[in-house]
Amino acid sequence: MKQKLVIYFLLSILLLAFPINANANNDFNNELQIELVDIYEEENEIKVEVYFVNVSNRELRNINYFGIDVYDEDENYIETYEWENDEDLQQVKLQPGEFDYWEFTLSKEDINLEENIFGFNAEYEAMNPKFTTGIHVVINNESLNTDVSPAVIKGRTLVPLRAIFEQLGADVNFNQKTNTITAVKGDIKITHKIGENKLYVNGEKVLLDVSSQSIQNRTMVPLRAISESFNCFVTFGKADKAIIISVIE
Repeated sequence: MKQKLVIYFLLSILLLAFPINANANNDFNNELQIELVDIYEEENEIKVEVYFVNVSNRELRNINYFGIDVYDEDENYIETYEWENDEDLQQVKLQPGEFDYWEFTLSKEDINLEENIFGFNAEYEAMNPKFTTGIHVVINNESLNTDVSPAVIKGRTLVPLRAIFEQLGADVNFNQKTNTITAVKGDIKITHKIGENKLYVNGEKVLLDVSSQSIQNRTMVPLRAISESFNCFVTFGKADKAIIISVIE
């Protein structure tokens, strides 16, 4: 089933995607999200780096059209850069929660990065649902490995603390005396006292919307807060009664 989405953004500000001409009997809202990674000038060209992220419960594949619309600061249309029936884009195949990195090149002529507004357009195929319930977390295209399922508390998704740290490649240590966990990856150090609604990233306090807590004998922590503390992209989607979360380093 072919879907179309349009995304508009002002430089690094990404707005929600929405599909057009979707089947009214299904929820295709934000199936394919396009995360802007970077946009910059290089010699006489504009480079646009994006992630295509599947936050649906379906396999998405065959991007047979991708367009970047350019508008002036008053939202007057200027031009569209198009990739139609591109052989490489047609090979894209994303399972739920997976992402793919792409770089596109625009002509620098008539483009001002401080003033122009850009829009994304994509057409793709969506296959049948693979699941309709549950919370599905995918980190760097790999499903989160845990013996306790993620939980939603006060609108926030919580995951087992050790599982999320280890899958992000952090070294984890637990001080039983102070009930404090420390996770280190590269030049980032996170400390958190179990049960509190804050953590420290390189010494700076970050408040949590939900405190860490014990569920089925596992310490659960807010997924987004932990992931973003390690400078990851976190993208959410809903389909039927399922939640799909993609974490990208």
